Amino acid sequence: MFLTMALAFVAMVSSAQFMVVTTVTQPADSAEWGVSNITDNMGIGYQFNDKMTLGVVRNGDAMDLWGRYQMKLVYLTVQAPTDSTMTDNLNIGIGYSLSV
Repeated sequence: MFLTMALAFVAMVSSAQFMVVTTVTQPADSAEWGVSNITDNMGIGYQFNDKMTLGVVRNGDAMDLWGRYQMKLVYLTVQAPTDSTMTDNLNIGIGYSLSV
């Protein structure tokens, strides 16, 4: 509940330096879509400069660190847990950004 209130407050006062992120997860075969599919992996980040963003994201009951590095239209992203399994559960991704 605290994280949801904090994210709502950050979303209201966020500027160019703050970023609210989430991952939409597909429900299991027999489950229905719900709000938890959007809010289970929600977090905030701070954009230090035009290329780098760092933040925290909720991953179930734990908090993970995440980072994003912008390279022109392509960006690299990393998400890692804060416990001792950081190197075992490191998620690395690549994305494409399109200005509209």
